[in-house]
Amino acid sequence: MTSGRLEPPRPKRPSWSLLLTAVTIWIAALILGVLGWWVAAAAAAFFATVVIAAAVLRRPPGRPQRITPDQLPPEQ
Repeated sequence: MTSGRLEPPRPKRPSWSLLLTAVTIWIAALILGVLGWWVAAAAAAFFATVVIAAAVLRRPPGRPQRITPDQLPPEQ
């Protein structure tokens, strides 16, 4: 028997496009650091971290599962 509550949504994985963007920014930050552009490298690394945080922490919730009438307890 169910309690009549919706089941908690399954968390979804972060978007691949955001992860690819963050990896690209991190690679650019490493290249800028090797070339001696430390301020630009630090800024790029910071924004790559922001993109990763946005992808992981702000992912959309999963769709809640609906309770169908056959899952309800029988009426008396």
